Amino acid sequence: MPNIAMLALAIGIFLPTLLLATRLGRARWLPARILRALLKSLRLLSIVILVLGFRPFAVAFAETYPFTAVGVAVLGLVPAVRGRKTARARVLTASIGLVAIFTPVLIVWMSFFNIHYDYAADCAKVAEVPRIRLLFSQCQPGWADEVRKAIGTDAKLTNARHSRVTFQAADPDYLYLGTGLEENRDRDHVLVRLHVPTATVDRIYATSAVFGGGCDPETKRCLALLSADSAYLVIDDVTGAIVARGDLPARPRFAGIHDHWGMMALSGPPHVARVDLSTGEWSPPPAPVADAILANMGEPGYGYLGNDRAADDVFVCSDEPSMSTMWPEHLEPERIREWGRPGPIARVSFDFAHVRFGTLPLADGFWSLLMCNGLVAERDRNRLYFVATLAGEVLVLDYDTFEPRGRIPLAVGVRSGDLDRAGRRLFIPNYATGWMSVVDLESLREVDRLFVGRGGRWVEYDSRRDVVYVASRAGFLEVDVHGLGVTGTPVTGAPH
Repeated sequence: MPNIAMLALAIGIFLPTLLLATRLGRARWLPARILRALLKSLRLLSIVILVLGFRPFAVAFAETYPFTAVGVAVLGLVPAVRGRKTARARVLTASIGLVAIFTPVLIVWMSFFNIHYDYAADCAKVAEVPRIRLLFSQCQPGWADEVRKAIGTDAKLTNARHSRVTFQAADPDYLYLGTGLEENRDRDHVLVRLHVPTATVDRIYATSAVFGGGCDPETKRCLALLSADSAYLVIDDVTGAIVARGDLPARPRFAGIHDHWGMMALSGPPHVARVDLSTGEWSPPPAPVADAILANMGEPGYGYLGNDRAADDVFVCSDEPSMSTMWPEHLEPERIREWGRPGPIARVSFDFAHVRFGTLPLADGFWSLLMCNGLVAERDRNRLYFVATLAGEVLVLDYDTFEPRGRIPLAVGVRSGDLDRAGRRLFIPNYATGWMSVVDLESLREVDRLFVGRGGRWVEYDSRRDVVYVASRAGFLEVDVHGLGVTGTPVTGAPH
């Protein structure tokens, strides 16, 4: 995982620096004035790094485990208070300080990714929210029996509990629900076609992990991405028949639909591919576009895809934005003029005729660049919303140039997002806290929030019903958002 590697890199740089300072402290040949200035500079640099870099984690950890955070802080201060100012005491202080810093960082990080959740507590809390209706959830009696009809009576329900994604069927009264862990190939995940008005299961497929999809109302064909299998399914939405299955050279991540085409972001070369839903055949980009993407991205693939459903292009972002921002591959000046400066975001047209790259300035914050977990495109306002999970904010970028246009501070753990274009609202769930933020697009600030369950991976707005569909550890939920955040007066929870 890129963030673990970056933490290891930080330790690898930070600890030797402190040890070097300790060695210098013993030196007889270095003037005392220079030594004191050097040590002060190193301490100041350390404080700046910790405050700017690890502030989001410290805040999230302290809010979740307040007494543990106080205990860790006291433990880190004891050697500094009791130890004499010798080289040994400084090394001890530095070592315990590093433990005090990186333990909460790693705990918060792991809490984002499938360690432990109290399902019963989240079910009880969600049940208290009048706006929420359970569509397909382990919180419902009979849910396990419904799932076992598809995956077998002896199968474990662990993977089926991992609500992953929703996408609206070609028939607007139906919704597809996909479950599962991204890298798990066991066929004990489910893809469900649900009748939304009655919340009853119409069809259920046993599959490996479902990671994305979409439907074309014209052809009545739907695309479902099986990430762990590096494959996709094309389903006839009317009959339920699987009319095509295709194998891909890399894991598909998310999909965008335009006309009869389905565009996919891939975790490796060729990074993007499209499926003709009429025939079920997939195709990579033509050589010039494929070469441009490969020169820009290298081997790591795209982690997220977003598109305005009315537009003829998609946006994809790297799993490792910091890597592409700080160390881009070299491109000739004429290529930069044609494709844009190398960076972690790309805009690709559905016909593969155009590709444009965008970067993020390092000034936007180290943690903003470390993980992209959401892209929401809005052609009308000429905006692209970049969901920065570890920074706890949404960066607002220009749709065409990727230039920064603002930021929306939320909380560490934000993930995914969708728009109510008519109501000028943006909905962003939080994987760590379980709260869904409602953002006013005029003021670019959170105006309300609602608890929808921890582990929130997905949100999709349905303009016909003025609801959002959420995939969280509480299951698949329908949330009535009528009037939510529209007046600017909170009605469900105080904004941050």
